[in-house]
Formats: sequence, C-alpha cells, structure tokens
Amino acid sequence: MRFTPKAVVISNPEANLLVEVAATNLEDVVFDEPIKIWIGAPTIELGESGLPASWQDYDVGDCLITGHTQPRFGGWQVAGAGTSWTGTNDAFSYFAKRVLGNSELVVRLRGFDGWLRGPQAGLMMRSSLEPDSAYVALSQFPNRDGAFQWREQKAREGQEERRSRLGDWLRLRREGDTFTTYGSHNGTSWVEVQRAQVVMDGVIYVGLAICSGQPRHLVRANFLNL
Repeated sequence: MRFTPKAVVISNPEANLLVEVAATNLEDVVFDEPIKIWIGAPTIELGESGLPASWQDYDVGDCLITGHTQPRFGGWQVAGAGTSWTGTNDAFSYFAKRVLGNSELVVRLRGFDGWLRGPQAGLMMRSSLEPDSAYVALSQFPNRDGAFQWREQKAREGQEERRSRLGDWLRLRREGDTFTTYGSHNGTSWVEVQRAQVVMDGVIYVGLAICSGQPRHLVRANFLNL
C-alpha cells in the first residue's frame, strides 16, 4: 500500500490486485506511528525519511560517485553510477535489505532520469556485497528491453540473456537455489523470463540495482509499487 497526494494505492500482484482509491487532502494526513507496508513476506516500516527502515544504500565495486535513494513520485528514486554487473568485477549502486531464506521482489520501473549511454536498473538478489559475488538479476534499459543476468559462483564471469519489451513490471523470486524472473505490462499477467540455479547460503542481499554505464556519471531510476 502507498499514498499519493490524491489516492491510496493497494497492490498485490500475486492476488492479481491493483486498486486505486481516489481521495483528497492526503497531504494533511499525519501518522502517530511509522507507516507499515507489506512487501512479500514480512512488513517493513517507513522511517521519517520515507524510506524503508530495513533497507540501505550500498555501492558495490568501484563506483566513483556515491549512490543514494529518496522518496519520489509516490515511490523511490534510486541514483547510482558504476559500469555494470556483468563480467567478473561488478560496479553499481544498490538499494537493498538482508534476507534469509526464500523471498520475492516485485516492482514497477517507470523510467530513467539523466542518462547518457549504457544505464540499466532492476531487481537483484546477491550472495554478498563483494564485486565478484554470485547473483541473479532482472534489469531493464531505457528502450524498455531487458536482460536476465546471473553469476553462478563467486569470481566467475557474469552471464546475460537479452529480452525485448519486458514491460514496466519486474518480478524476481527465490525458492531454495532456484531463482525465477518474470515480466509484465500490467502487474497482473506475468510471463516467465528465465530461471537459474545459483547456490546462495545464509543471509543474502535483495533489492534495487542501478548503474549508469559510466563510472563518473550519476543516473536515476524511478521505481513504484515495491
């Protein structure tokens, strides 16, 4: 659930539910306690900054500009630099939380701001914050094409399979060592993109990844319905 200046929006992709209730004067609503919203399994709290209290900004690898996240357009704007998360040494910005066990992320990527060439953003689950960590990602480019990306083991070459026109909605699910990705144009009808078997033991990092394609340039991606 999220609040915009003129509506309350309730989203549950697993139940094929997307409801927007028109309302007025939401700018004047004051909460005595931090807002709790539902993301996958547990609830999380939004702190005074408007960001989930259990999430944090990280810069993975050689990022010459520090990334950051802020509330924007009723969702979250993640800014970051870095070149890529393929190859053997990743460099990107990551807004993520620590999770143990099975989990799922669903998000709507509404577009990029300030990009020049080579940016990408999307969902990622990775074993650690080391630049050569095992990971699985579903990312999107400004032209709305996307890519399924993964590294099976630490220090191996990252793999990538391109996909055309994934849709605004991205979904990444972990069940044991199986990671499955989906795309959607409406948040209700999902098409499987790809899946991979990747071993990740213990607590892992799950969240929103972004890179500008250039180490000295910051790009921003706008996410909704997390």
